[in-house]
Amino acid sequence: MKFGWNLGNTLDAQCIDNLDYEKDQTASETCWGNPKTTEDMFKVLMDNQFNVFRIPTTWSGHFGEAPDYKINEKWLKRVHEVVDYAYKNGAFVILNIHHETWNHAFSETLETAKEILEKIWTQIAEEFKDYDEHLIFEGLNEPRKNDTPVEWNGGDQEGWDAVNAMNAVFLKTIRSSGGNNLKRHLMIPPYAAACNENAFKNYIFPEDDDKVIASVHAYQPYNFALNNGEGAVDKFDAKGKNELDWNLGIMKKRFVDQGIPMILGEYGAMNRDNDEERAKWAEYYMEKVTAMGVPQVWWDNGIFEGEGERFGIFDRSNLKIVYPGIVAALQKGRGLEVNVVHAAEAKPKPETTEATTEVTTEATESTETTVPINPSTGIRDISSKELIKEMKFGWNLGNTLDAQCIDNLDYEKDQTASETCWGNPKTTEDMFKVLMDNQFNVFRIPTTWSGHFGEAPDYKINEKWLKRVHEVVDYAYKNGAFVILNIHHETWNHAFSETLETAKEILEKIWTQIAEEFKDYDEHLIFEGLNEPRKNDTPVEWNGGDQEGWDAVNAMNAVFLKTIRSSGGNNSKRHLMIPPYAAACNENAFKNYIFPEDDDKVIASVHAYQPYNFALNNGEGAVDKFDAKGKNELDWNLGIMKKRFVDQGIPMILGEYGAMNRDNDEERAKWAEYYMEKVTAMGVPQVWWDNGIFEGEGERFGIFDRSNLKIVYPGIVAALQKGRGLEVNVVHAAEAKPKPEPTEVTTEATTEATESTETTVPINPSTGIRDISSKELIKEMKFGWNLGNTLDAQCIDNLDYEKDQTASETCWGNPKTTEDMFKVLMDNQFNVFRIPTTWSGHFGEAPDYKINEKWLKRVHEVVDYAYKNGAFVILNIHHETWNHAFSETLETAKEILEKIWTQIAEEFKDYDEHLIFEGLNEPRKNDTPVEWNGGDQEGWDAVNAMNAVFLKTIRSSGGNNSKRHLMIPPYAAACNENAFKNYIFPEDDDKVIASVHAYQPYNFALNNGEGAVDKFDAKGKNELDWNLGIMKKRFVDQGIPMILGEYGAMNRDNDEERAKWAEYYMEKVTAMGVPQVWWDNGIFEGEGERFGIFDRSNLKIVYPGIVAALQKGRGLEVNVVHAAETKPKEEKPKECWSKKYGYECCSSENTRVVVTDETGKWGVENGQWCGVLDYTEACWSLPFGYKCCTHCKVLTKDENGKWGEEKGEWCGIIEEKC
Repeated sequence: MKFGWNLGNTLDAQCIDNLDYEKDQTASETCWGNPKTTEDMFKVLMDNQFNVFRIPTTWSGHFGEAPDYKINEKWLKRVHEVVDYAYKNGAFVILNIHHETWNHAFSETLETAKEILEKIWTQIAEEFKDYDEHLIFEGLNEPRKNDTPVEWNGGDQEGWDAVNAMNAVFLKTIRSSGGNNLKRHLMIPPYAAACNENAFKNYIFPEDDDKVIASVHAYQPYNFALNNGEGAVDKFDAKGKNELDWNLGIMKKRFVDQGIPMILGEYGAMNRDNDEERAKWAEYYMEKVTAMGVPQVWWDNGIFEGEGERFGIFDRSNLKIVYPGIVAALQKGRGLEVNVVHAAEAKPKPETTEATTEVTTEATESTETTVPINPSTGIRDISSKELIKEMKFGWNLGNTLDAQCIDNLDYEKDQTASETCWGNPKTTEDMFKVLMDNQFNVFRIPTTWSGHFGEAPDYKINEKWLKRVHEVVDYAYKNGAFVILNIHHETWNHAFSETLETAKEILEKIWTQIAEEFKDYDEHLIFEGLNEPRKNDTPVEWNGGDQEGWDAVNAMNAVFLKTIRSSGGNNSKRHLMIPPYAAACNENAFKNYIFPEDDDKVIASVHAYQPYNFALNNGEGAVDKFDAKGKNELDWNLGIMKKRFVDQGIPMILGEYGAMNRDNDEERAKWAEYYMEKVTAMGVPQVWWDNGIFEGEGERFGIFDRSNLKIVYPGIVAALQKGRGLEVNVVHAAEAKPKPEPTEVTTEATTEATESTETTVPINPSTGIRDISSKELIKEMKFGWNLGNTLDAQCIDNLDYEKDQTASETCWGNPKTTEDMFKVLMDNQFNVFRIPTTWSGHFGEAPDYKINEKWLKRVHEVVDYAYKNGAFVILNIHHETWNHAFSETLETAKEILEKIWTQIAEEFKDYDEHLIFEGLNEPRKNDTPVEWNGGDQEGWDAVNAMNAVFLKTIRSSGGNNSKRHLMIPPYAAACNENAFKNYIFPEDDDKVIASVHAYQPYNFALNNGEGAVDKFDAKGKNELDWNLGIMKKRFVDQGIPMILGEYGAMNRDNDEERAKWAEYYMEKVTAMGVPQVWWDNGIFEGEGERFGIFDRSNLKIVYPGIVAALQKGRGLEVNVVHAAETKPKEEKPKECWSKKYGYECCSSENTRVVVTDETGKWGVENGQWCGVLDYTEACWSLPFGYKCCTHCKVLTKDENGKWGEEKGEWCGIIEEKC
C-alpha cells in the first residue's frame, strides 16, 4: 500500500429522516451534497499514486427487520459497483460498516448489535466471497458509547467489552463464510478507533490470525487537524509536532513494536485557509508513518467551503486535485516521486444543497467562547481546563506561612510569629505587585495549620491566624492574580492506614472552616487539599508509594472534594487541586491516583524538580550543567505527565518546580526556558518554588529578594517569560544577590527530598566487601564484553565429558581462555566481563547435583583472570535445558538452581563486590509461540519463582554473599513490555540489578533473515529509542539499577554503520546510567551471527572503529590499542591436488568425504567429483543442499552425520569444531 483516500460523506450518508428510502434505495449516496460516485474518480486519484480506497458505508435504512436483516438488493448492487470502480483497477479497497446507530458500545444493546452485525456481514461476505486480497473488510467504524462523557475519551469497561465482543463476532462471521473469506484481510478497531492509551490497553487483538489489521483514526495534532472550536490553530508548530509525535509513539508502541499490522483508516487536517501549513504537516506526518510501515487513508468528506470541517482535497465533480501542494507532500513523505496530475486551477465552488447542512462530525466542540457569569455569586462557570489557559506562570511564597516552629516559638503568645520563623520577612502586598510586573500571575500560598487550630472534635482555627492568611491571600487576589491556598507542612495527614481516620476527620474540619472563610471568592482563588501526602520516613516515601499510601491519599482527596463541594457560596464551583501520592512525578503514583470523572473543576497537582541531579539533589551525583542527559530525564518526566494527564484531558498544574542555585545562573536560565517551553506546549502552568534562600550549602531556590523587592536572577525570569511565549521584560532587577542576616532558626528549614551529601563508602573490615547499593556500584562500570561461546558452549552429544570435563570450553571453535585476553580488553577501557557458563554436563545427579571439581576449578581460573586485574565479573548460568520456564518442570528447576548456586556461592564467598552473580540467562518457554514474544502467565510465574529461589539461595549462603550484587532477568531477559510488566523486582534489597538483553534495532542488530538491513537509519534510531524508552521507564525511572547484559550488532560488512550505531547506543545508555556488555561469540566469518570484535587467538581488536565508538559514546578518551591490521582470514588453500586427475578441488566449506582411494579423499560438488582439501573447516552437508551450522546444538543424527537447525533450515554440525 502507498497511501489512501476515503470516499467520505457518500455511501455513508444517512438521510432516513428526509428521504424516502423505499422509493429510492440509492438516493442517500448524494444526500449529503456529494455527486454520484464514478470510476473516473478513482482513476484520477490512482494517477496521483493513491492505491488504497476506503468506502465508508452506512447500511441502516438499507436492510430489513429481524431475524434476517436482509440487505436491499439495489443497495448491495450499488455498493458492489462502487467497490469495483477501484478494485478492478488494481487498487486496495476497504469496505466497512459506518454511521450506524445500532452498534453503539453499550451492554444493554450488545446482544442485538451482535445479531445484526453477524447477519449484515454474512451477506456482505457472500457477495464478495470470490474477491482476492485487494478487498479488505473493516468490521466497525468508530464503535463507542455515544453521547456519554467517555465517548471520545478512551472508553470504560463497558465500552471496551462491547467493542471487543463485536470485533470477535465480525471475525468469526467472516472466517466461517465461504470462498476467499477464510484468507480475507480484516480490520478491527479499538474503542472508537481512537488513538488513546486506555483504548489501546483494553483492545483485544487476535494472536492466532495473521490476516487481521488494527484500524486506528488519528486527526493529530487535534487543535490543528480537527478542532473547530476554541483552541483551534492554523499553524503546525513545535507544540503540534510534539503532540503528533506522542500519538505516533503510542501507536508504534501498541502495534508496530508488537508486530501488529495497522492502518490509519482516517486522518486529515481541516482546511483553515492554511494550505502551506497543511502541506508541511502532511509531509511530516506521512514521513513518520512511512518509517513505521503504516499506510494512512485521508478523510475526504467533499467539503471545501463554509465554517465546518473542510477536509476535501479532491473535486469529484470536475475530477481535479484541489490542493496539489498537499498531495505532493504526501507523495514526498511516502518517498515516492512527486508528480501531481489533474490539478485544479482554483478551489471548487460546490453547488448549493439543502441537505449539506446535515453533515456533522461528532468530536467537534462548539465554537462558542463566551463564558457564562453567575450573576448571584460573580463566579464564572468554566471548566478547569479553560481556567488554566488564563494562567501565565507562578511563584510560591515558600518557607513563610508554611514555616513550622512549634518547638521553639510560643504559639499561644503570638499566633502569627511563625510567618517569619524560617528567616523570611513578613509578607507584603508590594511583593506580589513586583512579581506581577514581571508577568507572574499565579501565586501559591503554602500554609501550615498545625499549631494554629484547637483540639478535637472541632479543630477550630485560631482567628488571628485565619485573618493573617486571609490578608496574604488578598494581597494577590485583589490585584487580579490567581491564588492557590493549601494545607502544607502537617504531621497529621501522613498516608498511613492507622492514622487515616483521624486525618480525614481533621481534614474535613479544617477545610470546612477555610471554605466558609473564602466562600464568596471567585474562580481566582483555588483550594489545594494536600501538599505532598506520603508515608513519611519509609522506604517508599519518595519512590511512588504502595497500596497503603495510595489508598490513604485517594481517601483524603475524596474527603477534601466532598467537604468543599458541600460547603456554601461559590465553593460548589470552586476549582480544586488534588495530588497523587507525594504529588510525585512517578508512574506508580500516577497509575494508582484516582481522579474524579464527574467534576470538571478539579486539577491534578504535581511537583517535578527535574532533572533531579541538576534541579534538587544536594548530595552525591549532583551536577551544575543542564546537558543532554538532563534534557532526556526532563523530557521523560514531562512525557509521563503528558500521558497521564494532558492526553487524558485532565487539567494539571505544576505546583512546585525549580532548580537549586549552584552558582550556575546561565545553566539555570537555559534549563528554565527549555522547561517552560515544554510545559507551555502541554498547556500546563508551573509555579516556581521560592524558599527565600540565597546563601549557604542548602537548597537555594530563591529568585526574588522580598526584603528589597528585587528580582535577584533576572536571566532566569527572562527565560521563563521567553519560554512561555511572552514579551521578555524583567523589571525591578537586583544589581547583586542579597546577603541575608544570620538567623538561628533558619537552619530548621529543610526539604524532604534531599539526600545526604555523604559520599564515603563504608568498608567491612572483616570481609573486604563494600556495603554499597547496586545503584552506586554500576556507576563505577564503563562498558563490558561477553566471553561468548566458550564456557557456555554445550557439546554433550559429541564430547566425552567424563573423559575431559574442560574440553567443552573450545568445542564451539573459540580458543582456550587466557588472562591476556582480559588484559588487552582492559587496555581498551572495558572493565566489565560477563562469563556465560553452562553447567549442564558438569554436575551429577539428584539430590546433590554436585558440580565437577575440575569444571568448577576452570571456571574459577577464568573468573580470576578478570577479577584479579580489578575488573567487574558477572558469572551466570547460561545454556541450560532444565531451567525452561514451564510449570511442569518448575519444581525440578528450582531444586537444581538452588543446589548449583549453593555450590557456586560457597566457591566465591570471599570475593568482594567486583564479582556479581547472575541467576539465569534468558529463561523462557523454549520452542513455543511466546518464546521470544514477552511470555505468558506460566512463563512469568516460572521466571519470577526461579529468581526468588536464586536470591534466597545466595542471601542465605556464607561469606560476602549477604552483600553480593545479584542480577535477575525478566522473562527471556527480553526488552519487552509484557515481560517488564510481569517482572517481580525485590523492593527490600538494594543489591539487586535487573538484567536485560537488547539487540536493537532488531533488523540491523540481530536479524539474520528476511527484513535484515545493514544501515542504521532514522527508522532504526526510532526503534532503538523506543526500546531504550521502555527500559528507562521500567527501571531507571523507578530507581532500579540495570545492566544490559547482552547487546551487539551483527557484522554485515558494514563497519562504519556499526560504529555509528555503537556510539549512538552507548551515548544513550550512558545518559541513562546503564552499563552494557557486548556479546562477542568469537565469530568473524560465514553467514551466521558474526558478533566477534576481538580476535582472541592473536589478542587483537578486529574492529577498532567500533571500540572507539563505544569509548566516545561513554564519554571516555578515545584510545584503541592492540588493533588488528586486518580482519582475521581463513588459511590460504593448499595446492589443489586433484587437478592432475582432471577435477577441481571442493570449495572451502565442503570437505564431506564421499569416497577415499589411493589418490586421496573425494567429495561431490555440482554433480562432479572434487578433491577434498584437508585444511578447510568441514562442511559436509553442502552436497545435501544445506549449509553447516555456526553452533553445535544437535537435534538429530542419521547415516550422514549430526544435524542442527538455523533460521528454520537444517544445518550440518561440524564434528571438528564441536
